[in-house]
Amino acid sequence: MDLVAEIGYEQYKGIAKFQNRKLENEEQLGIMFEDLRNTSNDHWAPTSSDLPEANETHHEEDNDKEADCDEDNPSDAEDGTPTSGKATKRHHVAEKDKVKKPKSAGGHWMQEQMARIVELNEKTTASCESIVLARMEESTVCSINIVMDLVKARGVVCGTKLHFIATQIFTKKAEKEMFMTLDTPEERFEWLSMKHEWMMRHKD
Repeated sequence: MDLVAEIGYEQYKGIAKFQNRKLENEEQLGIMFEDLRNTSNDHWAPTSSDLPEANETHHEEDNDKEADCDEDNPSDAEDGTPTSGKATKRHHVAEKDKVKKPKSAGGHWMQEQMARIVELNEKTTASCESIVLARMEESTVCSINIVMDLVKARGVVCGTKLHFIATQIFTKKAEKEMFMTLDTPEERFEWLSMKHEWMMRHKD
């Protein structure tokens, strides 16, 4: 025992002063540990002759794990409510911002864009029509020039009756197209002469 005491004194310095000291707070300790015994009512004890059931053991282990989780993460329950509240608050703020935005702004912008598209379409249509008319006029002038060149090529010069008749009848599209269907200069000259005679007979 002396050897054990010496080893204890060396390992735990300062315990020698408690060697001869009486037990302190004896009355309080008596109250705390009064009637202390293992009844095995709420848990299994090694001294009990009955073995614990498997489901009870698992149930107790699950309860211990849940208790440990609660102790390890005490802030989850506390932080859950404020986080939800903040998220809900942000959601309400976002909804208010959506409500505050004027719905007529998008509609007004759309109307302006549609008006611009219609205006550009009208300008484009007018421009296309003017181009087509100009080309038709150019085509008409070109056709008249071509026809009159063919008339002059057969010896019908300006100042003659046939030349005057040609200037009168070739202003009509049908007459020009009919004249252009003839293949040779002789056929064209013969057709123009017959046209002149027919007009002279039916001028009244």
